Parts: sequence; C-alpha cells; structure tokens
Amino acid sequence: MNRRLIIILSISLAIILTAIGIILWLVLGDNDNNGDKQPCPDPDPIHNPLAVVWWRTITPDTLDGIGVSQCDETLLDFAYKQGVTEIFLNQHVVSWANYPSGAFGVNGQRYGLNPTRAFIRMASERDIRVYMYLGNDGNWLAGGGNFDAIIFGMISYQNQVEDDEKFAGLHFNIEPHQQSDFHQNRNMWQQLKIDFVENVVDTYGKYFPIDWTIPFWWNRDEGNPNQYGQTDLVTHRNVPNIPLYRAIMHESNRIAVMAYRNTAENMTNISSEVLQYAKILDIPVILMGTIIYSGGGANNQFAEAGNAEMMYQLSRLQYVVNQNFGNIKIIPAIHHIVTWYSK
Repeated sequence: MNRRLIIILSISLAIILTAIGIILWLVLGDNDNNGDKQPCPDPDPIHNPLAVVWWRTITPDTLDGIGVSQCDETLLDFAYKQGVTEIFLNQHVVSWANYPSGAFGVNGQRYGLNPTRAFIRMASERDIRVYMYLGNDGNWLAGGGNFDAIIFGMISYQNQVEDDEKFAGLHFNIEPHQQSDFHQNRNMWQQLKIDFVENVVDTYGKYFPIDWTIPFWWNRDEGNPNQYGQTDLVTHRNVPNIPLYRAIMHESNRIAVMAYRNTAENMTNISSEVLQYAKILDIPVILMGTIIYSGGGANNQFAEAGNAEMMYQLSRLQYVVNQNFGNIKIIPAIHHIVTWYSK
C-alpha cells in the first residue's frame, strides 16, 4: 500500500513540475530559439526616436507662391511615415533661409511667408522637432565665416515666431579634418575645436540646447598618435591632456557620433569609447549612419541594403547598446534625407 502511494505521489509531482515548466516557457518565451533576428524595441517613437540630416528646405530657384516647395512636403510625409522624430536642418545659408533679404529672421520673406517658419510648422504638425544643423569645414575655428551673425539672427528668429515654428536646438558638425594641413597640425586644429566649443557653450548655451558631432576616429591619445605624432589630446577648461571626444562630451546636451557602419553591432563597436563615457556622464548619444559614405566601402554605408534592412539595424541600436553598455539613451540617425528618399 505504501509503495503504491509513493508511486502515485511521484507521478503527481512529475505532472505538476511539467505543468509549471510549460507555464514558465509560455510566459518567458523560448529565448534560445529566436533565430538570427535580435529583439527590437517597442515602435513607440517616444521610446524610439529617429533623426535625419536635412540639407536645407528650399533655394530661391524653387521658392513658390506659398513659401515652401512641394518637395519639402513630400519629403516630410516620407520622413513621418518612416518614424522620424527629429530633423537636423542645414539652413544656415542665410540668403537662402530668408530669400531675398539675406537676414535670418522673420522679416526675410517672399510672397508674405517665411520658408523656414513654414517648414518647421509643417514638421511640428507631424510631431517632428527641427534642430538647426550647423556644419563647417573648420574655418569658424580660426575666426572665419559669419558664425556669430547666424546665431544672432537665430536668436532674433526664436524670439519672434510661434512655439511650433521654433528650432528645438542647435546641432553642430564642425570638421577641421577637412583643412588641408589638418594631419600635419592635428594638435592645433583639435585645440581650436575645443576652444570654439567652450566659447559657443558659454556664449549661447543659455539660449539653446546644443548637440555636438564627432567622428568615431577622433580618439587618438599618447598611445595612438598619427603618422606625424599628432594626437587628439587637448586642454579643456585649463585642464591639459584631455581626450578631445571627452572634452566635447562635457560641453554637450547630447553627443552625436558619425558611426558609419551598416549593422547595429558595428555602429556600436566603433562608438565604444564614446558610449562608455556617455554612461558615466549620463548623456544621450546620437548614433548616425549614412546612405552613401564618400570614403567608400559597403560595410560603411547603407546604400547596398534595402530600406527595411536599414530600418531594422537602426531600430536595434538601443537594444545592442543596452546589452553591451547598460542603459544609455540612443537616438539613431541617418544621413541624409534626399539619398534616403531616393534609395
């Protein structure tokens, strides 16, 4: 009798344990059999932002009677359908921004409407924020160009327009490596870069949130100089021998990295130093891919991938970064809207 009871109890226990195992499998999922595709974040744009570089809205040649070209609206609709939440608008050619006056302000109008205002308002209607994209080849660092005039005009613009017509902030991409003597005078140009960054933040940071862009290759230190013995160590706020990328990150609301690769893993890997430091500073990171990379190479661009594959890789960035570096706010971005739309 006791033997029969033991057998019955053993069978009952086995059934209970099996049922518990099935329930746990159903609740937790089969984590070992998800295939090659990695989990993607929830498509909610609040949790999954997406940015795109936008090379100007219109030129005087395409300006039409309502103040904004049909092309802009078509591209905005495309961006909205792709889930874009931010635009980095390269509108600093002031004579184009407000043709024909050349004044970057609400009075630079034609046919009664300001194209910059109209563009930002249309983007706002699609829940897309617009940042002023300020790109330069490095001559601003040596006092060239009309940088201060642009910013003064932008401050005036922000003070005169409606909330849904305002820029959300400034997004800088200053590239001294475009200067012909950069490789021979890398230390000088990188010091000029951080000096410029500090001055901009001190002078204009009270007016705008400011993002800074850095290439992933600005990481040379005393153990990794270039062929001329040049590094990216700078004096930052009177403290010498600071890696340039770290110094810039201290001055950023968000830091953007030209992470020109074609998979989420590779974009993350080449940005590892920035991501590690962003974790310490607790600042968001914009990881930017590109459709076409002038340096060439299929692994450096998304030109060869279909749109679905590119969007899949961008959507995975937050997951991949979290797996490798912990919780860091990631904004995927793509360069740029015209090549994307034409892709």
